[in-house]
Amino acid sequence: MMQITREAVEAAVRRNLAAVVEEIRQTGELASLLAKSSHARLTDEEWAKVREQLTDIVKTIPALAIFALPGGMILLPILLKLLPFDLRPSAFRPENLGVPAAPAESGDEARAEGRADEGA
Repeated sequence: MMQITREAVEAAVRRNLAAVVEEIRQTGELASLLAKSSHARLTDEEWAKVREQLTDIVKTIPALAIFALPGGMILLPILLKLLPFDLRPSAFRPENLGVPAAPAESGDEARAEGRADEGA
């Protein structure tokens, strides 16, 4: 059985903490852009930021609802793998966390193969 080391847990917490801080910063930027839009015209780049942040907020609501369900802590990661779209806000995507996506997926496959071998 694979044990998670303290260093791995600490690294995951630091990585996710940085993502939470980034998402808070982006949401604050959204608030200032929405306030600016009430009295001035936004540029195309500013509108793109507003769209991206509103999309992140809309994606977060179903993820939080799933997480709040009984067994949601287990169900949410499974759904993130199975759904054809990404429920995570932009700050939590692997490319923004500095985590390569391909090796993580190959590690998951290796663990799944290991479990299949244990059952045989």
